Amino acid sequence: MTTARVVIYDASGDTYLLPPEHAAALTRAAGPANLARTMQVVALMATVEAQLIACFHDGSGVPYSAYEDFHRLMAEESEAFFDAALVDAVVPLVADLAERLVAGIDVADVGCGSGHAVNLLASAFPASRFVGYDFAAEGIETARSEAHAQRLTNAEFVLRDVAEVSESERFDLVTAFDAIHDQAHPATVLAGIADALKPGGVFLMADIRASSRLEDNLDHALHDGVARARRRWARGGVG
Repeated sequence: MTTARVVIYDASGDTYLLPPEHAAALTRAAGPANLARTMQVVALMATVEAQLIACFHDGSGVPYSAYEDFHRLMAEESEAFFDAALVDAVVPLVADLAERLVAGIDVADVGCGSGHAVNLLASAFPASRFVGYDFAAEGIETARSEAHAQRLTNAEFVLRDVAEVSESERFDLVTAFDAIHDQAHPATVLAGIADALKPGGVFLMADIRASSRLEDNLDHALHDGVARARRRWARGGVG
């Protein structure tokens, strides 16, 4: 930490200092800018290293369940963004959406994970009805527990692969936050979302700005993509 100039060492007094501007990026007080939260993923990936290496030899895969603590880390990461921007910055990006949510509409969140976005919106707009879909039982259970703790009666969570939602013109609004790029069959999921929307319905999606064509992504380093995503969410943008 010292040689990287994150912590400043004063040899004359044998003291160490963590400057406020450095601490701002390394603590929960930093909100969406907290890099320490993101770096927990490195330790998570280390726990499956041997399984990942084996995949290169036998062509298999690593099951979702092997990534222990994954849902907690992802929930912690996304909650900071949602708390900072979802209600006050992201929702107003769509004309009249806040007013419609206040009046009461039907909303689905595709790939809801641990459900914090759904519960946040359900709390802010009690006249609207919300449902979150995800195929991870751990995430759904966490979502339901949070909704119960907040006594939300307008939020429900369904354990289901989002490629098999199979709803027809049910929702006024469908959201997908950093979820579509993770799908095995994104086109199928998007087609299902289109079917699930009522005529004139709204699809609000926030995701990584990347291409299905590998060659179009070669100039975008991972750290650059993460930085752009953080800046975009911090100012309430989507893309």
